[in-house]
Amino acid sequence: MSKYLNVQEVANMLGVTPATIYKIINHPEVSKRIEPVNRLTYRGDGGYRFSADSMELVKEQVIKKDLTIADTAKLLNRSKSFVHG
Repeated sequence: MSKYLNVQEVANMLGVTPATIYKIINHPEVSKRIEPVNRLTYRGDGGYRFSADSMELVKEQVIKKDLTIADTAKLLNRSKSFVHG
């Protein structure tokens, strides 16, 4: 049986607040939502639950690698000192 995570655990995994998770659950664009396994029964279940496997996939999509100063300068077509300053 797969493991289920609650809102706090998902928030910690993604590095966001629980309030952000609730906003993502109810996002107006369906393609940008994260779907709990118990959307219809969450009140009786003591809160939303998420499949740990699906949250690993979400984590890969949500957490972006930070750009270095050199990468940013190249994207903006500016010098490194311009970006850093």
